[in-house]
This record gives sequence, structure tokens and C-alpha cells, in this order.
Amino acid sequence: MNKNPKFEILNLKQITNSKSQMFKKLEFKTLDIVSSFVLSASNLNKDMRKKLTKISVWLILATIVAGLFSTIMPKIAQAFDTNRPASDGNYTTWTPSTAGSHFPMVIDSSDTTYVSTTTDTNKDSYGLTSGQLPLGANVTSIKVWARAKRNHASKSASFSIFYRTGGSDTFGSSQSMTNTWTDYSESWSGLSWTDNDIDNLEIGVRLDAHQNGTNPAISEMWIEVTYYAVSLLATDKSDYPALGETITVDSTVKNGSSAEISGSTADYVIFIDGNGDHQPTAGETYMTNACASSGSWSSGNYTRQWSLPNVAVDNTQSDQWTCSNSNFPQNTTYHIWLRWYSGATTYDTNYVTFTSVPTLGEILLIIFIIIVILLVSRIIILFEKKRYWLFYYMGATFTTTISLILILRHFGIDQLLVKAASFHVYLVADRLLNLPLELLSNGRFQLFLPDGGSSILKLGIECSAIIESSLLVSLLIFLPFFSLRQRILRAFLGLVSTYVINLGRLLIIVLITHRFGPDYIFVAHAFVGRFFFFIAEILLYWWLFTKPMVRSVGDSIAKNKPLAVIARSGQALRWRNTYLQAAASIVLASILAITFGISNDWQKAFISQKTDETKPAILGKYSHTLEDIFIQNLASGQSATYNFSFVQLKSLNLQIIEAGEPLMVEVYLSNKFQNRTYVKPDQLRSTNSLFDKSLTVLPNDVLKIIIKNTGTNPSNYYLQVVE
Repeated sequence: MNKNPKFEILNLKQITNSKSQMFKKLEFKTLDIVSSFVLSASNLNKDMRKKLTKISVWLILATIVAGLFSTIMPKIAQAFDTNRPASDGNYTTWTPSTAGSHFPMVIDSSDTTYVSTTTDTNKDSYGLTSGQLPLGANVTSIKVWARAKRNHASKSASFSIFYRTGGSDTFGSSQSMTNTWTDYSESWSGLSWTDNDIDNLEIGVRLDAHQNGTNPAISEMWIEVTYYAVSLLATDKSDYPALGETITVDSTVKNGSSAEISGSTADYVIFIDGNGDHQPTAGETYMTNACASSGSWSSGNYTRQWSLPNVAVDNTQSDQWTCSNSNFPQNTTYHIWLRWYSGATTYDTNYVTFTSVPTLGEILLIIFIIIVILLVSRIIILFEKKRYWLFYYMGATFTTTISLILILRHFGIDQLLVKAASFHVYLVADRLLNLPLELLSNGRFQLFLPDGGSSILKLGIECSAIIESSLLVSLLIFLPFFSLRQRILRAFLGLVSTYVINLGRLLIIVLITHRFGPDYIFVAHAFVGRFFFFIAEILLYWWLFTKPMVRSVGDSIAKNKPLAVIARSGQALRWRNTYLQAAASIVLASILAITFGISNDWQKAFISQKTDETKPAILGKYSHTLEDIFIQNLASGQSATYNFSFVQLKSLNLQIIEAGEPLMVEVYLSNKFQNRTYVKPDQLRSTNSLFDKSLTVLPNDVLKIIIKNTGTNPSNYYLQVVE
């Protein structure tokens, strides 16, 4: 068990804004090649060369500064909330123990902060933090707690707990206070509320009666909400324009009650909503079981029926299924409606829509893209006619590169390259460098650190080298210095070399992470790895482009022939270079191909592993344990602090595996407070997720978790960080 956990999630996909970074790389490298092309032309005079040189240098410097600025800009993470008071409410007639707002006096279990009053009928109320429950949750009951006492051994005092909604107060029964701090509660059931009602709810207390000298006080308030929610219902796309496309549906239900749900069912109905009520009505067109055909819907019909396993308290179950639109009766907007129920009890419903033809916005976007392409093409042709070679070359190369990237991403080539890169990095690190590494699926691998922690590295589009590869091909298309044979040969060599250089960059990141720890991942990726890749690519481009272009200019002067004739005939290209390029290409490609034969581990990278459905599900996705937090014999009132470094993590939550005493958990991101939650004795359940919403982190975030024993005895605690 790791008692000092330290882990890192590295997603190289979003170290910086991917689009702006893509453009900056293209500008930088295009300018380098364009400068070589223009400055080597013999028909430019000396002054023009100097001006172009100055412009290129300033543009490159500006690009570097912009890149560094965007890299080090701080990122803002989303916060998440708990079911504690977050603001003063409509009533503030009790007196806080510390001057100021009232709600901070009742948000924790410390009895040294409180609100008190000596006036009967005085009320104090508090607003709650919004966004605690899943969107559309069905709230059936609430239980409001207050921790109260009277400050006299024999004299009496009584109070009522109430809630306020829609401008009206609803009071519970009057309860007598004791002279020790005691937890009191009031429950209301039979509600038919939504998450929006909880967001606008106030909870509070009223002093009903007291005897002089009792000084009644409240030190803590919180609310427990019983709800059921279809917390996720989504399709993989919003539009399926082609006949025969596969629609993938994901859903998650959550049990927010205090009892396990067994034997429940969820019915899905894909239908055309004729009356606009977002649920199927008798006579409306729907897709029959497994989307086999269409028919007229009536009660009890469904497109798919899901028999759920038991849904534990405060836990979730998830489902995924597919359906082909081959038998859809028409091109229009469809609804997917889900009803989660057991017998006559409906826990919750939800719906999502999709279209079988492009939406108006998508059509307009396609038209806009076509217009932009036509305009850019016309401008490029104009540059060529006017012999503005710098602008022609830049515009044509840049436009072609963007087009290639979009096409390759559409067909998933970037993901294939990412998976191949993760396999080769793992192979080199494990077989040659003897690093403790485990290859995972979908472009991920886990690096085990010397201190006992681990780093899960996840590769994105930048790690696929698809940007640099597209740029290289675009340069060869428009560069007027090579024959077709030479273009093909240099493209092949350049693509293979770029892939190998990219592997070198990833290995540098892995080595630095293993040697210096996760705190240096950002430096390894944003600076060291990027600098290595940039220098290596510049050298490759010099060998492939600049060197033969300079030789062509020299031959043009020496042989007194036009530069175009020398360039297009390929006379400046030496045969030994051609053979060397071909040999290097074959050797590198062969080595890469052979690796798939000497190790079967590539299957881990290319074949997606099925998720273990026995694992608890968090936030609509099956949870994956990232790190253990184990605390031994934490004394009452004492705290333990854990710091974790992040580069990228989409969803993060905490689970309680073991806890002998109540606890408080505080969460900070980059030293900024995010959330505080308290776990009561009746909430100490195994695999219980602490938060309804995940914490979203961005590059270079640092997560701090503080765990405090709020019980009366020393206790062991075991928590897990999950995604």
C-alpha cells in the first residue's frame, strides 16, 4: 500500500490549446522553409534579401514568444460543490459567533462557530450551492439536519427545522434541545422536485420557545437529498446523415436514495416526437426492438429494454448499445426517451435528440468552408500569376496542410499513429532502457516511479506527429525543386524520420518523468521534448529541402542555366544521395515493422479492452483507480494532506473504501479552495463516491486533498482517486 501517493496524469492532447498550437507550428516551420526558398533565388537583389531576412526573423521570434506565452498561461479548472450552506438566506435574525455572514458558522462540525438567539420566533436560513444533483434528477424526499444545544443544564429550549421554497416556509415539528451538542433532523417525503428546486432551496431553523439563560445555538446544518436520476443519456454524434450509420447510445442511472435498488428496468424508445412533449405518445412513430423496423407506439413498446443489476446506495450503473439507422422511416429529428422504473414506480426519465440529416447549422458550416476554400484557392492562384512567390508558397502549403490534417483525423489516422507510438515507446523503454512501464489501451501507458507512485501518460494528436507529417507532404507538393520520383522518395523518408523523431521526444518525456518525478512532466513536454523535436525537424528539413535547393542555385550559376531548368530536371541531386535516402527509408521502415513481430504487446495498444462491469461506476463512466490514499491511526481532530500534480485529467472523483470514523475532505486546485464535504457515520459505505460531479483539471494543475478525522476516536482511512 502506498502511504505517500504521488501520481500524474499526462494527456499530451491538450497541453496548450490544440488549434492555436497547430497554427503556430505550421507558421514557424513554413517560414523556415519559405525563407530558404526565397533567399536562395538568384533573381532577388541584395536589399530585398535583407528585408525578407528581417521579416522572417521577426515573424519567427513573434511566433516563439506567442508559443511560450500560451504554454505558460495558467489554466482555470472547474469547481464542484457539496450539500452544505453556501450563502445567507432570506432570514438572518440569529447572531453569528463571529461578526459577518451567517452561513460560515454552520458549514462544518466545529462547535466553536455557531449562530445563537435569545428571541423566540427568530429565524435563520441558508442557501445551498447549486449544481449538486444531476441535471433533471427526480427528488422524492429531503432530510434536513441541524446540530444544536441549549447552554443550561435544567432550563428548556425548543426549535423547529424548516425549508423555504417559492417564497413559502414549511416547518417540521418542534424539538427540545439538550445541553450537549446533538444532531437533530426533519424529513419530508412524497416530493416531486427536480434538481432546480434543490438549487433554489433554503434550509433553516426557528427558535420556538426558551427560558432565560439557555442561549440556544446552532453549530451545523446540512441536507440529505433522496433522488433518482438518469444522469447521462447521450449519442456519440448529433447527426447521422448517411444510410446505414451506427448510432451509439450511452446512459447512466444513479441511485441517490438510502436503499439499494434491485430488479429495476430501463426502457429506451427511439421515436418521432409529433406533439413536442419529448416523450412517446400513443400513435407516434417509433423504432421497434433493436431498430428492426418502425411502427406505431403504444404503452409497453420499446426499442431496447435494459434489465439493470442492483444499483447500490449513492452509486450508478451504465449501459451502452448501438442501433443502425438503415430502417428509419424518414430523414428528420428523432428522440431517444429513457424511462427507469421498477413495477409501477418510475424513478426518472430523460431524453436526447439527434437528426438523420445535416442540421441547418452544419449545412451553413459546410457552405462556409467551401466558400473559404474557393476564396483561398483564388488568392493563391492570383499570387502565382503575380509572381508573389512567398505568399503563394505560404498560402498553398498552409491550406493544404490544414486540409490533410482534417482528412486524416476524419479517418482516424491520428489515433492509429498514437497507438503505434505508445507501443514503440513502451517497447524501447521496457526492452532497452529497462524502465518499469505497463502498456495500456488507447494510446496510454503507466510509468511506475521510484517513490512508489505512478504516472499514466495518455497521448493525443500532438504525439501522433500528424501535424508535422502533413506539413512535410504539403511542402513537397508545392516545392518546385524535385522530380516526381524525388518527391515520393523524400516524402517517404521524411514521414518515417518524423515518426522516429517523435518517438525520441516521447522517450525524453518518459525518462525525465521517471528520473525527476511527475513535477517535471510539464517542463519535459513543454520545453525539453519540444525543443528536441524542433531542432531534429529543422535538421531533417535542411537535409530534405534546404541543402538541395542551395545546390540547385549554385549549379544554376555555375552552368549558366535557369534555376527552373536545374530544379525541375533534378540535375543538382546526386545519385548517391538518392540511394542513401532509399536505403535509410527501407531500414527505418523495416525496423518499425519488425517490432510488431517480435512482441505481441502491440495488441494492448490497438485492441480496446472491455471494461470490467463489476467495478463501481462514477459519473457515467466505469471508474478506474488511479491511486490509493491510505492513512493509519489518524487521531481525532488531526488532518493528513496529500498533493498530486496534474497535466491533464478529464474526470476525477474520490471513493471511500474504508473509514472507521466520520471525516472531512477538503479539495484545493493550485492552492485555490474548491470544495469541502463531511461524511457522517451512516455514510461510511464501501466504494462510495464523495462527489456527484467530477473535478475537471487542466495542464499543470496541482491537486491538494486534506482529510480530517472528525470523529471521537483514532481511525484508519482508505480512499481511492478514480477517473
